[in-house]
Amino acid sequence: ASLAEDFDGKLWMGTSGGELVHFVGTNAIVRYPQDNVQANRFCALDVEPNGTEWVGTLGSGLLRYRDGVFHRFTHADGLPSDQIFQVVSDQLGYLWLGTGAGLVRVNPDDLDRCAKGQIKTVPWRIFGRSDGLRSTVCATEFQPLCWRGKYGRLWFGMANGAAGVRSKSITTNLVSPQVLIEKVLV
Repeated sequence: ASLAEDFDGKLWMGTSGGELVHFVGTNAIVRYPQDNVQANRFCALDVEPNGTEWVGTLGSGLLRYRDGVFHRFTHADGLPSDQIFQVVSDQLGYLWLGTGAGLVRVNPDDLDRCAKGQIKTVPWRIFGRSDGLRSTVCATEFQPLCWRGKYGRLWFGMANGAAGVRSKSITTNLVSPQVLIEKVLV
């Protein structure tokens, strides 16, 4: 099971049986995705200040639970992997995922646009060895697998240790490289 506390101090739990449980007082309210995907094994949770619950699954993609409705994002939506072991948001509002393809950053607004049918695939940024990671294999056992530190640094359990990310210091190079044609063959 994975646990998360919402901003009202209420506890949420995702189970290996695909249940999202919300504890309100002494009551446990159980919710299931409406799409009846058989392989729903919830393993990671994160709650946004607006109450949106993000659920990572073992092979069934990323789930968003908002206003009583689930929406599933998968490889078909551009997600690099349907194995989501870790979910955590940063200070800038991005959602970070520890996946079977490495660490992934996505803007939740793009996920919303995809859910509304405004875009077909969600733009993701995958972080790997070229970004300084010693391994792209995210840890899959033990909890917590990811953590947002006191000063905003994100921590991810990896197969060979931990990876720390200062999301505020990440920049995107918007300048296209110059193209130099050295030879043309006819």
